[in-house]
Amino acid sequence: MPVKYRVWLILVLLLCLGVRLHAVRSPLTGVHAWRQCDTAAVARNFAEENMGILYPRVDWRGDGPGYAEMEFPVFSYAAALAYKAIGVQEWVGRLLAALGGVITALYLARLIRGISGETTALWSALVFSILPLNVYYGQAFMPESWMLAASSAGVFHFWVWSRGGPTRNFLFSAVGVSLACLLKPTSLCLGLPLLYLAWTMPRPPGGSSATPQTRADTAAAVVKDARLWLFAALTLLPSVAWYWHAQKLAEQTGLSFGILQSDKFATAELLLSTDFWWTILAERLIWSHLTWAGAIIAAVGLLVPRRHRDERLFDLWLAGFSVSLFIVTRGHFVHEYYQLPIVLPLSFHCGRVLSIGLPRRWWLWGWLLTAVAGFSVTRLVEYQRIGRTKGGPMLEFAAELRAWGIAASPLIVLSGKLPGDPSLLYHAHAKGWAFPHNELDDQTLRSLNERGARYVCGMTATFASEADRAWLQGLMQRWPGSWMDERGFVVPIGTSSSSETPPP
Repeated sequence: MPVKYRVWLILVLLLCLGVRLHAVRSPLTGVHAWRQCDTAAVARNFAEENMGILYPRVDWRGDGPGYAEMEFPVFSYAAALAYKAIGVQEWVGRLLAALGGVITALYLARLIRGISGETTALWSALVFSILPLNVYYGQAFMPESWMLAASSAGVFHFWVWSRGGPTRNFLFSAVGVSLACLLKPTSLCLGLPLLYLAWTMPRPPGGSSATPQTRADTAAAVVKDARLWLFAALTLLPSVAWYWHAQKLAEQTGLSFGILQSDKFATAELLLSTDFWWTILAERLIWSHLTWAGAIIAAVGLLVPRRHRDERLFDLWLAGFSVSLFIVTRGHFVHEYYQLPIVLPLSFHCGRVLSIGLPRRWWLWGWLLTAVAGFSVTRLVEYQRIGRTKGGPMLEFAAELRAWGIAASPLIVLSGKLPGDPSLLYHAHAKGWAFPHNELDDQTLRSLNERGARYVCGMTATFASEADRAWLQGLMQRWPGSWMDERGFVVPIGTSSSSETPPP
């Protein structure tokens, strides 16, 4: 590796790390705070209750043990290991996510350098490092950055092995792809680019001296290659085993992250909806993930002819993502972080254009790259503003719930939004139930009171509509001792707690 390239790569990686550490000590509030709080709660519960990685526990457990169906909790477990050493510190999860982003950029650069050269590799890694949602979810207490790191590592090592590299790359790739699938089942879309690499292996899979002459010969060689079947087993069986176990946990406790729920999958109505395609293509990919300037660069890159055969790998990577889009349609529609994997191949196309275009029309492509950075900063500032605006009242209210002793008993946390939000449980360091308000009535309250619940609480701001506010007022009138301010509300329930009114 030339010294000049190494220096520039280190600078890019330092930038990648630096932009992800700017908010490392921020509380878990704002955009997708509920998902961050869930991940952090699992880590905290590992550290405080039991370190059995096969039995992740959530806060919204009611009066049960809290075992929940979820992705393999290796990210939360890594944070819990650090908690055991230094205590519960939320910045640990953010730092782990940031390191995942750096590893992704490193492996992306290594892959692209081997295929398209050093200049394209550096520009691609730079683009990946500064795109706004890459940065945001690369500092969020979530496993997304680790999934991207595992994906890029898996593809890189498979590329090296399939092009005649050492056998250890076969094992490294299997570990990477398996981990990506354990972290996110949608990573199964990596099968398409990996199949392309297997299809285009320069040596016949069987090891004979004769190279396949037709597509049928190639297909037969791929099917007969025992190493590829072994690779499939190594990557898929751990996920099959884990999600079977996770489903058993859900059957035992009724708690689930909805990993395999049918409402995440495609429906004809949604696929034919203009709202879906506008949200995914315009609002998410063009405006949020790439920024409009980055989208222009990526679009040009898709049109530029491929110079090397292996550059088609990234086209198959895009195709694999498209397959997941058509299968897990509602999941993509609801969650913007479902689209993060597409940024890996699109970063390559951006880097390819910049490596070709900057020496010729530096003013044009330099201006677009500057615009990407500018829009990334703007989007990140907006996300931070949302975190401060929404998070401040919740953190204050949660602190008061702890000070009043209310958080010591199982809580019922209500939200005017769907589904129930467990963030308040996490920040109050409490356990209990999280409901959307329309799933709760007085009979259910009495039943939960018999199971240990003493208070209903929630954030006032989530009951924004007149109908929701009227529902909340009715609840408070029916239960004496209720209290509310502009931040939150507390409703004592049951004979034993009706006189326990929190301080004004």
